Amino acid sequence: MNTQSNKDDIFWTIVLLVIILIAAIGVPISCYNEHKTEEKYGPEKYEIVILDKWEDIGSTYHLIGGRAPETEYHVQYKYRCINRPDDEYKSNWHDRDTEVKYPRYKEYKVGMRYISNSYFINTW
Repeated sequence: MNTQSNKDDIFWTIVLLVIILIAAIGVPISCYNEHKTEEKYGPEKYEIVILDKWEDIGSTYHLIGGRAPETEYHVQYKYRCINRPDDEYKSNWHDRDTEVKYPRYKEYKVGMRYISNSYFINTW
């Protein structure tokens, strides 16, 4: 009766050990490759282009008084890594949309281009 249960337990234990072994080998190899790439090309630099921005009426929930309207400020932009080979995935253009605070919303202009160390725009 318990033989099937024991076989299942052994099977899942082996599966777990194989997954741990693959992770133990894969993570150091991935880190080594990333280190070598950074040595060759330097730290990643991203070109960011602001495509669009808009205000949206949202709402927040307050403990006293229920929902209250709140303006949300959105910025849509595209980015790509500029110091990696053109055949890498990072070198292709990628679109992103994010919510920003009002002071940043005023600062960003449609068509604005700049270089950053990260592909995330400053939201504060």
